Amino acid sequence: MVNHPDLAEKYGRKDLYRYNDQGIQAANEEMIANVVYDDKNCSQKRKLGNTQVGDGWKFKGRGLVQITGRSNYTITNKYTEKLLSKNIINSEADANLVGTDIEVAMVACMAYWAKSGRNLEIKSNGEMNEDIISAGIGSNVDYIGKQSAFENITSKCFAVSDCNIQSKAKRVKTVTDKELKIEEGIKWLESICIPIESVGKTKYKIPYCQDQNRIKDSGAKTMDCSEMVGRYAAKIEWSKKPMGWTTASMIEYGKNHPKWLIQHKNANYIPKRGDIFLWRGHTGVVIEYDEQNDIVTKIGAISSTVNNEKPVNDNGIFRERKPDIHLRGVTKMKFKRTDYHLLGHSPKLCYFYSFAVHYTKK
Repeated sequence: MVNHPDLAEKYGRKDLYRYNDQGIQAANEEMIANVVYDDKNCSQKRKLGNTQVGDGWKFKGRGLVQITGRSNYTITNKYTEKLLSKNIINSEADANLVGTDIEVAMVACMAYWAKSGRNLEIKSNGEMNEDIISAGIGSNVDYIGKQSAFENITSKCFAVSDCNIQSKAKRVKTVTDKELKIEEGIKWLESICIPIESVGKTKYKIPYCQDQNRIKDSGAKTMDCSEMVGRYAAKIEWSKKPMGWTTASMIEYGKNHPKWLIQHKNANYIPKRGDIFLWRGHTGVVIEYDEQNDIVTKIGAISSTVNNEKPVNDNGIFRERKPDIHLRGVTKMKFKRTDYHLLGHSPKLCYFYSFAVHYTKK
């Protein structure tokens, strides 16, 4: 930034005794913006594309994320014209739409994050962790306040829990097995679960319950973990009807029919979409595997607490909840593949299993 004490003297506010005392000179905000944001006065890193007289004021910060500068407005204009048929660069009145028209403000915000180099697909998309965004703002950040605002206001306003956006960096390869309908089964699981971030804030779609009604449709309003997997087996057409399993009977089935329910004893096995994990006491379905961070996303019916299970975020970090939060239904969570919840479970050993083509469907 170039220093201009002479321009500061000419256009800056001059007070007699205190702020806003109607002193000898009011600040000329328009000229200050034109000087401060002029590319001629900015380092290469800070240039905003303001090359024409008056650009600083015309393209000042506006909207939800304070879009600033001719370059950012020009990029944003492509989206506002395409989606809303509204121009925001032809005149100051047009530019003001970013701060006065809520539709333009929202599209401008999205356009900012869609800009090349923002790495939106890594920083957000489907996650409830605000810290990864806050860390890019600076060192003096109210992390707790921003997380609270996101959880209590923003996420509810935009119905984040209903979104199924997936990160491009971790996009799941769909299964194309012609006989087992894995994708249909997973679509069903996604429709009956809530993400861990929504626990305690929204009602469970399918509450947890251990009962004997494990096969009929009337019993699908509540489930335990093995009942859910047994119904999943029918959804992917591995079986003709839900299996009515317990975890013990699942383990026994795998021993007796290894060609239909394949156990992977290799600790280095990489779980695939649609696989299940199983130990005597708990089971669930693998939705996604992040090989870079060795994290498994799973859906399962569970009765426990967050601090007991220790689910992690995208970066493999568990955050203790105070107070602890009860888990009591079909929930989507992430775990390290070798954590206690999965392969690290002891003394009851956990393994991944694959449904194999093709069960008799009897």
